[in-house]
Amino acid sequence: PLLPGSMEELIEARGGKAVPLIAGYATHEGLSMELMLKVASGYPQPVVTIVAHIVARHIAMHGAKGKANVKRYLRLLRKVSGGIGFGSAFSNLIWTDGFRRGAVDYAEMTTRAGSRAWVYAMDIPMRFAGRTIASSHGIDVALTFNPGDDPEATVPMFADHPNATPLARRWVAMLGHFARYGEPGDALGEWPAHEPLRRASLWVSGDRCSVKHDLEARYRREVWERLPAPAKAS
Repeated sequence: PLLPGSMEELIEARGGKAVPLIAGYATHEGLSMELMLKVASGYPQPVVTIVAHIVARHIAMHGAKGKANVKRYLRLLRKVSGGIGFGSAFSNLIWTDGFRRGAVDYAEMTTRAGSRAWVYAMDIPMRFAGRTIASSHGIDVALTFNPGDDPEATVPMFADHPNATPLARRWVAMLGHFARYGEPGDALGEWPAHEPLRRASLWVSGDRCSVKHDLEARYRREVWERLPAPAKAS
């Protein structure tokens, strides 16, 4: 209600003056979501799994680009995963694909408008609620606020990797450079802007950052492109 149009419309209207963008996702977005639900509710795991599945189905509209596509979208995701379409792994897949598609779509919109965008995928293990899990929702908070260098930090360093603090310093340097100059600089090494032919992404891990191309290929071809295009707002 606060914006004079959708994100898509506003990016397109700005054209080459569209604000440069950095967008990304964690490799297992839904794992921390389910764990947060378990900690907050205290429910036994079978109940948590059911509730997490209901929540994941509700947010599937983002990856599906609309409520009308959700059933087909979930069928396609189930086919890609080879699973039964239920359980922690499937809920995690729904969350991850929603963030993955959102990051890529907004990067492509910004690029088409005439500006530039950069995409990352974050693969850093997390220590959360007493458990070590794969890179999940919120892992970028540990880098952005870098509590490892702040003795008064109120955000825990839940990035579970010995290089987390040095990587966080480089991540913060990148964000500062991006805020000043509209591009990420070289703090994390080579990071090409996203473009539709090579589809470069920066793979961010505790060991090293590296450029990978077309990380989303399987989901784009087997899920996204098999859904009807979202209707434009009138």
